[in-house]
Amino acid sequence: MLKKIIIKNINSIKSCELNFDKGKFEYGQNNIFDDVVNPIAIYGLNGSGKTSFFSAIEQFNMLMFNPPEFLAPFVVNNILFLKYHHRKSNDVSHISGSIEFFLEINGKKYDYFIQTTRDKIFYISHEKLSIDGKNIFDKHADLVTVQKTYLTQSPLIPHLRKLVANKITDADIQLVYTYLCSFVNVNLNTNVVANPKPIVASPIFSVANLFDLLVDKSSEIKETLKEYKDFPIYTFHKQAKTPIANGNVLNYTVNIEDGDFNFDLPLNMISSGMLNMGLLLCILLAVPEGATLFIDEMDKALHPTAIRSFIEIAQKRKIQLVFSSHNTNIMQYLRPDQIYFAKWRKGFSNYYRLSEIYPNIRNVNNIEKMYLNCVFDEALDNDK
Repeated sequence: MLKKIIIKNINSIKSCELNFDKGKFEYGQNNIFDDVVNPIAIYGLNGSGKTSFFSAIEQFNMLMFNPPEFLAPFVVNNILFLKYHHRKSNDVSHISGSIEFFLEINGKKYDYFIQTTRDKIFYISHEKLSIDGKNIFDKHADLVTVQKTYLTQSPLIPHLRKLVANKITDADIQLVYTYLCSFVNVNLNTNVVANPKPIVASPIFSVANLFDLLVDKSSEIKETLKEYKDFPIYTFHKQAKTPIANGNVLNYTVNIEDGDFNFDLPLNMISSGMLNMGLLLCILLAVPEGATLFIDEMDKALHPTAIRSFIEIAQKRKIQLVFSSHNTNIMQYLRPDQIYFAKWRKGFSNYYRLSEIYPNIRNVNNIEKMYLNCVFDEALDNDK
């Protein structure tokens, strides 16, 4: 169970804390997963920093499973980065980014922290893991130390990952690593038809061709689509031979049903919305129970009438869901402790929990209407 995420100095983020603990609200109990709220939704204007959060998660995922030669440190805020390299600051924190996860698994509390630094050499400058407040390891490194071992070992391989690779039998080490690797970050801004792999950052899907996954999960996707109103039913298939058509993608086709209409189309000829929707549904159906799914701009793949059903499926499968959206309709289904606002100010993005900036909100209040009428703007502006 993911309890909290703290991100510092990654992308446009100055400091971000997403807390999943439930607040003292008596309504919306269907959005409670044990003692955390699910899902978490992030709203904000264009350029406010929503994507920065999901990019930070993706960069963390890459550190956990990418080959050593492709490892990269967190991308830090460019304003602070330039201050350091133009010698306007000697603060090494300006070129260091960090992310910390607070987990609770089987009654134990885990705290995993990792910080990377973009100096002359890219390296992990601090990494620690604690269980129930007791340190399992706490590793620090500086540029001088890293330079001595730079040619013999990668300074960007997390110590946690090394322990697992060395087949350490410690059950807690294995459990934390497995849990962190269950994070699935979905990027719907890539060209899925040209290359389906970059859409997902997770070792769960590191090998599988997502088109094959679409075919494998097609019957389940079909049953899910039947629950949506005014949507055509479509299934994915892989052909042994290239179909005769204007084009095809690896011999994958889509069968579309709409009443008495039934027709096959090459995969690259269906709308991007249908394809993204199918991909998102198959990813949701394929991730293991207890995984955490991060989706930037979920409304890019799901129509407003489909988002509610998607969330319900995630809740039934006990999958924690964090998403960003411009679709305010979903706010009517959420509690104030499930909604965060991203706001960019003077070069940095900050994140505010609705239940904290507007604590007097009640069940009778229409959150969507209040948001669209800029009721919360004063509370955000007052938080300097």
